Amino acid sequence: MSLAKSGGQYQVVVGSDVPNVYRALEGLLDLDEVSKESSEKQDRTPLQSFLALISGIFTPILPVITAAGMIKAVLSLLVVFKVVAVDDVNDQVLNFISDAGFYFLPVFLGASEAR
Repeated sequence: MSLAKSGGQYQVVVGSDVPNVYRALEGLLDLDEVSKESSEKQDRTPLQSFLALISGIFTPILPVITAAGMIKAVLSLLVVFKVVAVDDVNDQVLNFISDAGFYFLPVFLGASEAR
């Protein structure tokens, strides 16, 4: 066991004696009540739980939404600067690719929610 000081903080380096030190501290500190108190602090309101659920569902599909939006933006710029005509095949292909991300959004949401 050793003691290290770094950035004004002290760290106790236990090494391979972790199980022995944990048992000794468990008897001194009554760790069961500490874990109960910390779990009680993590209780959420219904609104917080709902928002956590929604953000957990949408976070994995954000790259799909972002990519589809960026392709739409690039396509709009190409049309505005007349690099691609509105009725051109390239415009139709890029439009189809960008719309696919939004068209299949319910499928992505369902798969994300199932996880």
